[in-house]
Amino acid sequence: MRKKTVRARVAACAAVALIPLLTAATPCVARADSADSLPVREITVFKDGHAFVLREGDLPVQAGGMVTMTDLPNPILGTFWPYSRQSGVRLQSVTAERHREPQQQTANTIAEMVEANVGADAIVREADNVAYKAKILAIRKPAPPDEDPAVQAVAMAGGFSPAASPAAVAPTTTLVFLQTEVGTKVIRMDRVQDITLLGTAHNTVTNQYWKENLTLRLDGADAGKAAAVGVMYLQKGLRWIPNYKITIDGKGTAHVLLQATLINELTDLNGATINLVIGTPSFTFKDTPDPIGLQDTFARLSRYFQTDARTPGGFANAIVAQNTARASEYYPAGPAAGSDASGGGTPSSLAGEKAEDLYVFTVKSVQLRRNARMVLPVAEFTIPYKDVYTAELLPSAVRTRDGYETFSNNSDMVRLLAQPKVEHRLRFTNTSDYPLTTAPALVLRGERVIAQGMTSYTAHGGESDLTLTNATDISVKRTDKEKVRTPDAMRSNGDVYQRVDMTGDIELRNYRSSPVEIEVTRYVLGGVDAAGQAGMPTALDPFGDDTLPDWLSQYNADRIRFTGLGKITWKQTVPAGGVCLNLGYNWHYFVR
Repeated sequence: MRKKTVRARVAACAAVALIPLLTAATPCVARADSADSLPVREITVFKDGHAFVLREGDLPVQAGGMVTMTDLPNPILGTFWPYSRQSGVRLQSVTAERHREPQQQTANTIAEMVEANVGADAIVREADNVAYKAKILAIRKPAPPDEDPAVQAVAMAGGFSPAASPAAVAPTTTLVFLQTEVGTKVIRMDRVQDITLLGTAHNTVTNQYWKENLTLRLDGADAGKAAAVGVMYLQKGLRWIPNYKITIDGKGTAHVLLQATLINELTDLNGATINLVIGTPSFTFKDTPDPIGLQDTFARLSRYFQTDARTPGGFANAIVAQNTARASEYYPAGPAAGSDASGGGTPSSLAGEKAEDLYVFTVKSVQLRRNARMVLPVAEFTIPYKDVYTAELLPSAVRTRDGYETFSNNSDMVRLLAQPKVEHRLRFTNTSDYPLTTAPALVLRGERVIAQGMTSYTAHGGESDLTLTNATDISVKRTDKEKVRTPDAMRSNGDVYQRVDMTGDIELRNYRSSPVEIEVTRYVLGGVDAAGQAGMPTALDPFGDDTLPDWLSQYNADRIRFTGLGKITWKQTVPAGGVCLNLGYNWHYFVR
């Protein structure tokens, strides 16, 4: 009789043992082609990765008016709302539960082959290379717990069985019972190096799997017929990222294209309508899963959904800061073309409308599989721009009784203080019918790429800047000198302070062939006394003005509170040919 040999390494068995743990942590995936699944009809997508899902369809009614779905969502607390769409049929209740269900599958490991061939004769070789003939009598697996897959994974890994008493430990190792010449031998499955089955080998086993059901109990629905039902909920897993391509002509006109990148890690979309939302509403319980989802935690998504990741996190935070509770974008109805990243069709239309503080772009008939990506063109328009040059000069380090204030732990601060630069920016005037939004922007002149930056929220009629690069042919140099020091100028809380009066000068040189307009901002720790060349001095509130720059947090808060914060701004035209333009100013501060 022909022998069939099945060989595998013990390491392979150990790797397979991890499968229940990984499966337990994997969320259910909605499949629109299942008879007991509701297809996604409409889904509203926010930039932070949350999506409001509307699923509707006809499902068969079982005895007692029960309608069962096998794919459970994992919604945010308080956002799950089931309903009946059928006249005369009322929803009574919804129940979510897990149960174990047998399922046949092909044996892929030594343990599964042994289980599939109980009663067969075989030659068994153990880990110590000892081989012998035996009959497979039985296989005993660890007792599965009666709770959820996460608990099952813990028990399989060596934890306690929730079905047993607290002191009882569930079997954690599969045992094989073998009939040998000397009697019944019991060995651990992980000791089996390989096994030779004497005779025809079977390769099908039956395993128990956790299955989740969502049961809707309907009043007025007839058993054996179909009922029209629906569910809506908010869940994380589908995100859209806006991005711009801005082409400038060098004469003051910018041609702007807005497109959307869809990242789908939620579910298959088969002809769904997608609403792309500009703006970030408040989701109070966004970190709390709803119990109806039978999950204690949300599914782990890719880095595009992680707020602590560098690129997506920083981008998402900028979006939230600039779009929350503001008027957003509007796009007049019109056709748009787009391709399905999963190979499934073309969106048929794109339109927009304003909803409260949000703007919504609507895309119909979207085909997008789970874990696929899609790019959709959204809008196209022209707006005017002008070239501007800016220089921002930070406060100098302050001489204190304990020495100079230093920023050795912040390289950006050291760079900004030591080498101030002039930045070349594009200043847009938003003459389009809807605001610009926070998004990556690729800037071209003709067909040549010149920069990539980020647009900021800009309302209709407003202005915003997009930084291109440092203007290397325009130099800026700052010189500060102490004029006079007055001892015992102020007393506070028993401390004696002296007043230090300073004078400063900013030297600008333009080595271009034509004059340029430069906007200069100089911050000082203390109070501004005078500013020449039409400078505009301002006393700032460093603890009440939410428009202050981020670098201010690097300075000593107590010192700022005591001495104050001043700002001087200039708008000056610097002649061409390296001609020097000087901006003078005076200020003072107090120090112990």
